[in-house]
Amino acid sequence: MEFSLYVIQNRLSRRGIYMRISCSHKFFFKNVQILPTNLNKIDTDYLYIVTEQISCPEQIPENCSLLFCSPCTYHIASDYLMPTENYSYETIFNSVIQIMEILNRFEFQMSALLIQKKSLQDCVELVTNIMENPAYAIDTSFRVLAIDRSSELPFVSITWKRLLEHGYMPLNTIMSLLKNDDWNQYSNLDSSAMMTIF
Repeated sequence: MEFSLYVIQNRLSRRGIYMRISCSHKFFFKNVQILPTNLNKIDTDYLYIVTEQISCPEQIPENCSLLFCSPCTYHIASDYLMPTENYSYETIFNSVIQIMEILNRFEFQMSALLIQKKSLQDCVELVTNIMENPAYAIDTSFRVLAIDRSSELPFVSITWKRLLEHGYMPLNTIMSLLKNDDWNQYSNLDSSAMMTIF
């Protein structure tokens, strides 16, 4: 499974580890390693954890992803996560490994559901459990195809209650998506349905 810095940032924040992000959206990684002393051996398939100050930051290639254990002030051209305070190497490394294990398990479980030809509802329920957020799937006409019915959201969110009761996304939510040009990002995808995670 390929990961983005945004996913790692979001999951770390749920663990109380807060990071600033600089990300081009171009690079994804599959695994994690400590940043090697020989910067010529950097592989774009890895997220590199920076445990100490880098003596020559200008030598770091632009096409890699970095995660710092402590704040720094020098300019980095590559994508990175920078903590708002100092964290130990063990805290960062173990947290990232655990996050990647959870998401790899999710990929395996989702693949099993698809191979077994389970319903879209089963997929939404898996997404809800793994992502720890309620989820729903809609088609391009904003009709609900599957929705998490187990959450407390109907009692908290009017939008969620309408999704459940009427089977369509509320007009004000649709208008907000269209106004902010968010829907164009979804509708440009080659998929006839999308899944949203709250």
